[in-house]
Amino acid sequence: MRAQQVMSKAPLVVHPATAVKRAAALLADAGAAAAPVVDEHERVLGVVTEADLLRHRFPVDPRARRAEADARPPRPARSVGEVMGEAHAVREHADLAAVSRVLQDGDHPLVPVVTPFGRLVGVVTRRDLLRVVTRPDTAIAGDLRHRLRALAADDRWLVEVVAGEVVLTDSAHGTGDPDGTDPTDRYAAEALAEGVPGVVHVEVRAAGAPAVA
Repeated sequence: MRAQQVMSKAPLVVHPATAVKRAAALLADAGAAAAPVVDEHERVLGVVTEADLLRHRFPVDPRARRAEADARPPRPARSVGEVMGEAHAVREHADLAAVSRVLQDGDHPLVPVVTPFGRLVGVVTRRDLLRVVTRPDTAIAGDLRHRLRALAADDRWLVEVVAGEVVLTDSAHGTGDPDGTDPTDRYAAEALAEGVPGVVHVEVRAAGAPAVA
Protein backbone atom coordinates (compact mmCIF):
# COMPACT_ATOMS: atom_id res chain seq x y z
CA MET A 1 0.00 0.00 0.00
CA ARG A 2 1.01 3.59 -0.61
CA ALA A 3 0.71 6.69 1.56
CA GLN A 4 -1.69 8.34 -0.88
CA GLN A 5 -4.22 5.52 -0.41
CA VAL A 6 -4.84 6.32 3.25
CA MET A 7 -3.71 9.92 3.79
CA SER A 8 -6.07 12.59 5.07
CA LYS A 9 -6.41 15.35 2.50
CA ALA A 10 -6.79 19.06 3.31
CA PRO A 11 -5.46 18.69 6.88
CA LEU A 12 -5.27 21.46 9.44
CA VAL A 13 -2.13 23.55 8.87
CA VAL A 14 -0.47 26.45 10.68
CA HIS A 15 2.26 28.92 9.75
CA PRO A 16 5.49 29.87 11.52
CA ALA A 17 4.01 33.23 12.50
CA THR A 18 0.83 31.71 13.95
CA ALA A 19 0.55 32.54 17.65
CA VAL A 20 1.07 29.55 19.95
CA LYS A 21 -2.24 30.21 21.69
CA ARG A 22 -4.05 30.34 18.36
CA ALA A 23 -2.40 27.12 17.18
CA ALA A 24 -3.34 25.41 20.44
CA ALA A 25 -6.97 26.45 19.96
CA LEU A 26 -6.96 25.13 16.38
CA LEU A 27 -5.59 21.74 17.44
CA ALA A 28 -8.02 21.49 20.34
CA ASP A 29 -11.03 22.37 18.16
CA ALA A 30 -9.98 19.87 15.48
CA GLY A 31 -9.14 17.10 17.95
CA ALA A 32 -5.70 16.88 16.34
CA ALA A 33 -2.45 15.89 18.03
CA ALA A 34 -0.27 17.87 15.61
CA ALA A 35 -0.31 19.99 12.47
CA PRO A 36 2.11 20.58 9.60
CA VAL A 37 3.74 24.00 9.52
CA VAL A 38 3.76 25.42 5.99
CA ASP A 39 4.88 28.56 4.19
CA GLU A 40 2.78 30.75 1.90
CA HIS A 41 3.26 28.24 -0.94
CA GLU A 42 2.07 25.27 1.18
CA ARG A 43 5.61 23.89 1.39
CA VAL A 44 6.23 21.94 4.57
CA LEU A 45 8.62 23.59 7.03
CA GLY A 46 8.03 21.43 10.08
CA VAL A 47 5.43 19.94 12.42
CA VAL A 48 4.05 21.35 15.65
CA THR A 49 2.61 19.01 18.28
CA GLU A 50 0.48 19.38 21.38
CA ALA A 51 3.60 18.89 23.49
CA ASP A 52 5.38 21.72 21.64
CA LEU A 53 2.49 24.08 22.32
CA LEU A 54 2.28 23.16 26.01
CA ARG A 55 5.95 23.75 26.79
CA HIS A 56 6.52 26.32 29.58
CA ARG A 57 2.81 27.15 29.73
CA PHE A 58 2.29 26.17 33.37
CA PRO A 59 4.17 28.19 36.00
CA VAL A 60 5.15 26.38 39.18
CA ASP A 61 2.56 26.81 41.92
CA PRO A 62 3.98 29.22 44.54
CA ARG A 63 3.23 26.69 47.27
CA ALA A 64 5.44 24.13 45.51
CA ARG A 65 8.48 26.38 45.13
CA ARG A 66 11.50 25.16 47.04
CA ALA A 67 13.95 27.79 45.91
CA GLU A 68 13.98 31.02 43.96
CA ALA A 69 15.68 29.16 41.09
CA ASP A 70 12.56 27.01 40.69
CA ALA A 71 10.24 29.99 40.63
CA ARG A 72 11.08 31.56 37.29
CA PRO A 73 10.49 29.28 34.30
CA PRO A 74 11.57 30.56 30.87
CA ARG A 75 9.21 32.89 29.07
CA PRO A 76 6.99 30.74 26.83
CA ALA A 77 7.36 30.99 23.07
CA ARG A 78 4.91 33.21 21.26
CA SER A 79 4.90 31.81 17.73
CA VAL A 80 4.75 28.37 16.17
CA GLY A 81 8.07 28.96 14.44
CA GLU A 82 9.80 29.04 17.83
CA VAL A 83 8.53 25.64 18.97
CA MET A 84 7.93 23.53 15.84
CA GLY A 85 9.91 20.37 15.24
CA GLU A 86 11.35 18.71 12.17
CA ALA A 87 8.94 17.15 9.68
CA HIS A 88 9.47 13.56 8.53
CA ALA A 89 7.81 14.09 5.15
CA VAL A 90 7.26 11.41 2.49
CA ARG A 91 6.13 11.37 -1.13
CA GLU A 92 2.68 10.20 -2.23
CA HIS A 93 3.97 6.81 -3.41
CA ALA A 94 5.86 6.06 -0.18
CA ASP A 95 5.42 2.51 1.14
CA LEU A 96 2.81 2.60 3.90
CA ALA A 97 4.79 0.01 5.87
CA ALA A 98 7.67 2.49 6.19
CA VAL A 99 5.28 5.31 7.13
CA SER A 100 3.74 3.05 9.77
CA ARG A 101 7.15 2.39 11.33
CA VAL A 102 7.77 6.13 11.67
CA LEU A 103 4.43 6.61 13.41
CA GLN A 104 4.95 3.60 15.69
CA ASP A 105 8.59 3.95 16.66
CA GLY A 106 9.20 7.69 16.83
CA ASP A 107 7.75 10.79 18.37
CA HIS A 108 5.93 11.68 15.16
CA PRO A 109 2.14 11.95 15.58
CA LEU A 110 1.77 12.59 11.86
CA VAL A 111 3.73 12.22 8.63
CA PRO A 112 3.24 14.94 5.99
CA VAL A 113 2.80 13.73 2.41
CA VAL A 114 4.35 16.07 -0.15
CA THR A 115 4.91 16.56 -3.87
CA PRO A 116 8.43 16.43 -5.35
CA PHE A 117 8.57 20.19 -4.70
CA GLY A 118 7.73 19.82 -1.00
CA ARG A 119 4.15 21.05 -1.30
CA LEU A 120 1.74 19.48 1.20
CA VAL A 121 -0.98 17.23 -0.25
CA GLY A 122 -2.03 15.36 2.89
CA VAL A 123 -0.95 13.72 6.13
CA VAL A 124 -0.90 10.19 7.51
CA THR A 125 -1.71 9.84 11.20
CA ARG A 126 -2.07 6.90 13.55
CA ARG A 127 -5.82 7.34 13.31
CA ASP A 128 -5.62 6.93 9.52
CA LEU A 129 -3.77 3.65 10.05
CA LEU A 130 -6.37 2.50 12.58
CA ARG A 131 -9.10 3.11 10.01
CA VAL A 132 -7.25 0.80 7.62
CA VAL A 133 -6.70 -2.07 10.06
CA THR A 134 -10.32 -1.92 11.27
CA ARG A 135 -11.79 -2.06 7.76
CA PRO A 136 -14.52 -4.76 7.63
CA ASP A 137 -13.52 -8.11 6.15
CA THR A 138 -16.52 -8.00 3.81
CA ALA A 139 -15.30 -4.71 2.33
CA ILE A 140 -11.77 -6.09 1.93
CA ALA A 141 -13.06 -9.23 0.21
CA GLY A 142 -15.31 -7.27 -2.16
CA ASP A 143 -12.50 -4.91 -3.10
CA LEU A 144 -10.09 -7.79 -3.68
CA ARG A 145 -12.54 -9.80 -5.81
CA HIS A 146 -13.09 -6.76 -8.00
CA ARG A 147 -9.35 -6.34 -8.54
CA LEU A 148 -8.77 -10.05 -9.18
CA ARG A 149 -11.40 -10.11 -11.94
CA ALA A 150 -9.10 -7.84 -13.93
CA LEU A 151 -6.44 -10.53 -13.55
CA ALA A 152 -8.71 -13.51 -14.30
CA ALA A 153 -12.20 -12.72 -15.56
CA ASP A 154 -13.46 -16.27 -14.86
CA ASP A 155 -13.38 -15.91 -11.03
CA ARG A 156 -10.43 -18.27 -10.88
CA TRP A 157 -9.37 -17.00 -7.46
CA LEU A 158 -11.50 -17.82 -4.41
CA VAL A 159 -11.19 -15.23 -1.65
CA GLU A 160 -11.48 -15.68 2.11
CA VAL A 161 -10.78 -12.90 4.60
CA VAL A 162 -10.66 -13.26 8.38
CA ALA A 163 -9.41 -10.38 10.56
CA GLY A 164 -7.65 -8.88 7.55
CA GLU A 165 -5.80 -12.13 6.74
CA VAL A 166 -6.44 -13.21 3.16
CA VAL A 167 -6.42 -16.72 1.72
CA LEU A 168 -6.46 -16.90 -2.08
CA THR A 169 -7.32 -20.32 -3.48
CA ASP A 170 -6.41 -21.01 -7.10
CA SER A 171 -9.42 -22.96 -8.34
CA ALA A 172 -7.67 -23.63 -11.66
CA HIS A 173 -5.04 -25.83 -9.98
CA GLY A 174 -5.65 -28.55 -7.42
CA THR A 175 -3.12 -30.26 -5.18
CA GLY A 176 -2.75 -33.06 -7.73
CA ASP A 177 -1.91 -30.68 -10.55
CA PRO A 178 1.76 -31.28 -11.42
CA ASP A 179 2.15 -27.75 -12.76
CA GLY A 180 0.57 -25.95 -9.80
CA THR A 181 -0.05 -22.21 -9.79
CA ASP A 182 2.18 -20.36 -12.20
CA PRO A 183 4.72 -18.30 -10.18
CA THR A 184 3.88 -15.19 -12.19
CA ASP A 185 0.16 -15.61 -11.48
CA ARG A 186 0.90 -16.22 -7.80
CA TYR A 187 3.01 -13.09 -7.56
CA ALA A 188 0.39 -10.99 -9.37
CA ALA A 189 -2.40 -12.24 -7.10
CA GLU A 190 -0.34 -11.64 -3.95
CA ALA A 191 0.64 -8.15 -5.09
CA LEU A 192 -2.98 -7.24 -5.80
CA ALA A 193 -4.07 -8.51 -2.39
CA GLU A 194 -1.29 -6.74 -0.51
CA GLY A 195 -2.34 -3.45 -2.11
CA VAL A 196 -5.90 -3.64 -0.74
CA PRO A 197 -6.48 -1.42 2.32
CA GLY A 198 -7.00 -3.53 5.43
CA VAL A 199 -5.05 -6.60 4.30
CA VAL A 200 -2.46 -7.65 6.89
CA HIS A 201 -1.33 -11.02 5.50
CA VAL A 202 -1.76 -13.01 2.26
CA GLU A 203 -1.58 -16.76 1.69
CA VAL A 204 -1.95 -18.35 -1.76
CA ARG A 205 -2.81 -22.04 -2.07
CA ALA A 206 -3.99 -24.53 -4.66
CA ALA A 207 -7.53 -25.89 -4.50
CA GLY A 208 -7.74 -28.75 -2.01
CA ALA A 209 -4.56 -27.80 -0.18
CA PRO A 210 -4.75 -28.04 3.62
CA ALA A 211 -4.92 -24.84 5.62
CA VAL A 212 -1.70 -23.59 7.17
CA ALA A 213 -1.98 -23.21 10.95
